[in-house]
Amino acid sequence: MERHRVDILIIGALCANDIPVNVLRNPDFLIMLNGVNQAPKHYKPSSFDRARTTLVYECQRELEKELTPVKDTWTTHETSIFSDGWKTLKQQPLINVLASNSSGSMFMYTKDFTGQEKTWTNIV
Repeated sequence: MERHRVDILIIGALCANDIPVNVLRNPDFLIMLNGVNQAPKHYKPSSFDRARTTLVYECQRELEKELTPVKDTWTTHETSIFSDGWKTLKQQPLINVLASNSSGSMFMYTKDFTGQEKTWTNIV
């Protein structure tokens, strides 16, 4: 298939699924495409059910392994916990909690603040 046609198929799939085109800048997207290019002939993605269960949990375990070296430094290096407030497209107030030290920063979790005042005592 010619390159231009493949580009059109990719953009069409992104638009059909409300995926912003800036995903094309994401190194993980390029890694995925490289993997697809090296997949066996006639490769088809996993089923929806397998993807949302087994494969998501496998990815989560792999990511946890990659983050372990950063987490291991939390007790030996000064570490800051900080937050960042924002709103979803539906105007739901959320607060992201992150940890950071000289080894790197890491997202911890998001807290939904719907119906709560964002005071320092509630955030803590």
